[in-house]
Amino acid sequence: DGDVFQLPSTCNHIMTKLCGSSYETFNIQLRRQVQDSEPTISKITMKLDGTVNLAAGSFMTDESSLLKQYYKKSCLFFSLQVELDPKFRNQTCGLCGDFNEIPTYNEFIRDGVLLSTSTYGNLWKMDGPTEICEDEPERDNVNCGNEVPVATICQAFSSCTPLISVEQFAKVCVEDQCQCNTTGAFCLCKTLAEYSRQCVHAGGQPANWRTEQFCPMTCPKNKVYMECGSPCMDTCSNPERKHTCGEHCIDGCFCPPGTVLDDISNTGCIPLSNCTCKFVNSSNPNVPFSTCSGGTWNCVDKDCPGMCSVQGGAHIITYDEKPYTFHGDCSYVLSKVLRHNYKIRQQLTSQSHLFFKSTDVDHDIKVP
Repeated sequence: DGDVFQLPSTCNHIMTKLCGSSYETFNIQLRRQVQDSEPTISKITMKLDGTVNLAAGSFMTDESSLLKQYYKKSCLFFSLQVELDPKFRNQTCGLCGDFNEIPTYNEFIRDGVLLSTSTYGNLWKMDGPTEICEDEPERDNVNCGNEVPVATICQAFSSCTPLISVEQFAKVCVEDQCQCNTTGAFCLCKTLAEYSRQCVHAGGQPANWRTEQFCPMTCPKNKVYMECGSPCMDTCSNPERKHTCGEHCIDGCFCPPGTVLDDISNTGCIPLSNCTCKFVNSSNPNVPFSTCSGGTWNCVDKDCPGMCSVQGGAHIITYDEKPYTFHGDCSYVLSKVLRHNYKIRQQLTSQSHLFFKSTDVDHDIKVP
């Protein structure tokens, strides 16, 4: 619903789940940890009515991105973003709220009382069977001199300020800097990254505000980091995928312009013209009467014979290798040529056997 708050807890919490229903379609939980003075997500539990598949750069279920991967200093860390269909409005609960499009109400205001973030977080704490997870003690703002000049990056968010209020994020930014235990702009980077994501979700298009010196992000192989890239990445096997993508852009690692993801040979991002072709699980095989160009087969039409067979009087395989079973005790036309008088008939019995090629049929014939 647009609320922004901080919850410095290492306990397991319900991020979002379906409430008020006899059948729980989804329940997503997460647990954080502090590693090398940096907070990360240590565990994500997803109970879903469906299958979770690993796609390029993110775990996917249906068409919704659930878990995004980033690389920094050769270490993998995670951010979690859940996007729900509008049909779940007013049916959710957890840290992400009830999805009623009204900020604060029903989340931080209960029975007319304004709840603190820690109290609200405790409502959705989910301890293990033998676990008693204590709240993190509140810390004093001891590092409020950690000022970082951000004027140079404001231009990147020029399309965001009319869409997303800066006030709440500025408050979070101050708290992050005052309580940050790391050097550099790590805590500030987290706040700016979330503001950028919310801007994209609201329809904005933030520019690339990261530099090699400020909040750098390293991607695997030869991908590049973008604030607003298509989650439907073009690949060698589907080079037009992003043109049919109905999802809004997301931040993450993408192939540079002019390249596609090599999902056949797994060599990273390459020009489309360098893509290999795949046939029966083999890359660039020697396929007769065909050539490979830019990941696409260019084939030559050839007249090929078709084989049809009847075995046991009931088991039939068509010219196109489609098997089926038919129990009959009559005379049937097994094959004929349209506009010609070529046909093959057979009396089907339990002992009938027949094999023939389509190119062999050149006159009327009856097979008893």
